[in-house]
Amino acid sequence: MDQLESQDAIRRLKARYMQACDDRLGRAIADLFWPDGIWEATGPSTAGQVVGHDAIAAMFEASPRRLTFTTHYLTNEEIAVEGDHGAGSWKLFEPCTFQDRLALWMGGRYVDAFERRGGEWRFAHLKLHIEFRTPFEQGWVKERFADLSGNNANKPATGPIAIRAIDHVSYTVPNLRQAVDFFVNVLGARALYERRSGAFGGDLAERFDVRAGASFELAKLELAGTSIELFEYRDAGGPNVTAKNSTCGGGHFAMLVDDFDAALEQLGKIPDVRLLGQASVLADGHPLAGRRWIYFLTPWGLQLELVSRIP
Repeated sequence: MDQLESQDAIRRLKARYMQACDDRLGRAIADLFWPDGIWEATGPSTAGQVVGHDAIAAMFEASPRRLTFTTHYLTNEEIAVEGDHGAGSWKLFEPCTFQDRLALWMGGRYVDAFERRGGEWRFAHLKLHIEFRTPFEQGWVKERFADLSGNNANKPATGPIAIRAIDHVSYTVPNLRQAVDFFVNVLGARALYERRSGAFGGDLAERFDVRAGASFELAKLELAGTSIELFEYRDAGGPNVTAKNSTCGGGHFAMLVDDFDAALEQLGKIPDVRLLGQASVLADGHPLAGRRWIYFLTPWGLQLELVSRIP
């Protein structure tokens, strides 16, 4: 009886996963895995692995920017249970849309491992092998694996690139721990995950435009729906100076708040935050007339902006 109940629990767990994928519920998907759970995919231009709730949630929260429509179908189910460990395999068929411009047929095979802890079944390791990913118009005989790199013939031959969304912004900081603390505890960002690179060899050094031997630590954050990457490089060969807003390659982003005065007062109390002058108001005749704004510098010199709603 336990084996039958366990098989049914695994079957329902897999069904919840597929529905959450179609509903774009990144956090709900992550919660179906154990905290040390692994999500993995293999296949041409598809290989990748993420570990843990935050990393899995972040990946699926970003996924709708690429796959703007999905509907998952599963067949050929096999589930085996031995004690608190389970294994399941399914065939996948998935009609989907890439960046609102390319209809795709996608198919593959799931080979998943499950564990029961405290009486509850969750994913320990989900592994998807992509067997085909073909344009709807072409079919898998002519093109078994569609090129989604942006270099394929399905994109417009002329005109602007079909950008779906801004995926993330990135800043290099002199001290990652200081920067993460500021973004999380002052600005209210949510820490997603961190990772550390090894020393770069020639190929990676070229791709990151740093000298060989450089390395970095990275923190991925989410702030008001925007993904932010913070990098701290070591031995990269460049000056360890924060670029000013007026410097080529410098820049800033602006944060919209409901209560401008309250936010301004809070910023003024943060040690080592420098408000750049007094808050200004955009004058009549400006397209955003009435909006209030002020620049400020973080403790390490990064320039940011606070703006009010337009009255």
